Amino acid sequence: MRRFLFLITGCLLATGAGASGVIEFADRGLNLSEGDSGFLTVMRTGDDTDSVSAVLSVGLAGTARLGTDYEVDLSTGVVNIAAGERFARVPVDALTRSGANGTRFATFSLATPSSGVLGPATTVVLQIEDPDSADIQLRFSATEVLRVEEGSSVAITFERAGSGSGLATADLFSFPLTAILGVDYEDPSVTLEFPEIRDPDEATLTTLSDDALEGPELLTLFLENASPDAAEFEGLGVDVVIDDAEPGQPGEFTITVDGNDEVREDVGSVAFFVDRNRGSTGDASVAWVTIDGEDSGDAVGGEDYVAGSAVLQYADGETRARFEVEIIDDDVRTEDRRRFRVYVGDPQPSAAAVAPDGRFAEITILEDDDKGGGSDNDCKGFCDCFIATAAWGSPLHPRVSSLRHFRDNVLLTRPEGRAFVALYYRFSPPLAAWIGERPAARTVVRSMLWPVVAVVEHPALALVFLGLGLGAMNRYARRPRRRWPGGWE
Repeated sequence: MRRFLFLITGCLLATGAGASGVIEFADRGLNLSEGDSGFLTVMRTGDDTDSVSAVLSVGLAGTARLGTDYEVDLSTGVVNIAAGERFARVPVDALTRSGANGTRFATFSLATPSSGVLGPATTVVLQIEDPDSADIQLRFSATEVLRVEEGSSVAITFERAGSGSGLATADLFSFPLTAILGVDYEDPSVTLEFPEIRDPDEATLTTLSDDALEGPELLTLFLENASPDAAEFEGLGVDVVIDDAEPGQPGEFTITVDGNDEVREDVGSVAFFVDRNRGSTGDASVAWVTIDGEDSGDAVGGEDYVAGSAVLQYADGETRARFEVEIIDDDVRTEDRRRFRVYVGDPQPSAAAVAPDGRFAEITILEDDDKGGGSDNDCKGFCDCFIATAAWGSPLHPRVSSLRHFRDNVLLTRPEGRAFVALYYRFSPPLAAWIGERPAARTVVRSMLWPVVAVVEHPALALVFLGLGLGAMNRYARRPRRRWPGGWE
């Protein structure tokens, strides 16, 4: 029945697909701490001729709440990838909450693509860690990905820390990513006891066996509903891979760098291996795509490296493919350590998979030009907006990007502006560090910077309000004043 449903779903998706490639999440998870910011990255492999979009929805499962624990900067609820582009990012802010609230999680899914088709990675898990420690801390003992063959069981162990006393409890909860509850594994839900003076309870994840060739399946385990109030789940959930026991596996793909992952910009090109592990039966394929780094000053396709995407083909029994990405050597002094990633996705046939810990390889480009080179419009050595980044929590927050654009395109083009920027970068780092550690200070600084951001983002509107204000002041100054007994008004 499940194979039939998958076939029907694939046919429906293919019917509505245009020449817009395969769309899926670049990563399976996004891990943040309270007050931090990050991105959900949606990538596209295959044809990028047309623009494409997909609906981003928040799952009902989870302990993190939108507006309380996190915010998503996507007002329309639709992720758009423009024609010729290979990825899009959705900013996510983890909000700061008072007290010890433990680790919370939420899930996001892609659906209803405007064209193209959805790849296998259509669900991603957001985990928000709390920097405030509870009196009783409940955690998973394992931190790495657990693997178990279908039809087998694996023990899940836990640990307790902290100074709190008394018995604590928490519920074990599973969230399926590609695995299906009741089809690929039995429900492991159980209330666990964490005594003060002996080891915590253990749990067992039992997987189910069938005769279908379906490849590895993935799920994530969490703790929730910790008790008493002094107890919280801390750390991260655990990913579990259920390996298919059927013969004839097409394999699981992993990407690695062929050589050093830190290279000078005059290296020419960087080579990558994509290995097919855990099976090599039949023809198979996997796509790769380059994605710019997330932070300010990171590598940008077309400027620091030649962006690209392609499909790697494997014959029966073939286990390795190799390709190269060209690094651009210029004469401009820019950031010294510029990063970008190469991801793999859309494994074929459907029983093939991408390893959860082998989805990308990261390259760091080292600058080879002398300090002081470059044009009058480069960073001039000032490539961070310290205070704004501390206030909004990310150098790629839209408000920080607006201020950075104003700095680069207005201030740094004028002598007096460059003098101001130099003074700012001399004294701002210690203040930014102080602000970044205090949520209340971050809120105050954001409110203070909002008028500046409004002027920078809407200069025409700012001029209108300035003109109205000056006009009102002029009218007030010129209005007749009445004489009062004893003098003028």
